[in-house]
Amino acid sequence: MPLSLGDRIFWSIALIIFIGVIWVKFIEKYITSWGALIVGLIVSALIMKYGGKEISLQNFLKKIRKSAKESKK
Repeated sequence: MPLSLGDRIFWSIALIIFIGVIWVKFIEKYITSWGALIVGLIVSALIMKYGGKEISLQNFLKKIRKSAKESKK
């Protein structure tokens, strides 16, 4: 089921916060918290781009098989 714009915004904000908390707990010793913001913004951009589309495993596998057949030719 595709996400509405409000859903995409909510999940983007929630995941930025979640990534930040996990980052501070495990990774901040090695990389500053700016890295968490960058990763969170990348994830948010992907949610905004692909969150409005219906994504299913069957469609994904069909595309892979189709591209594999075309590359063999």
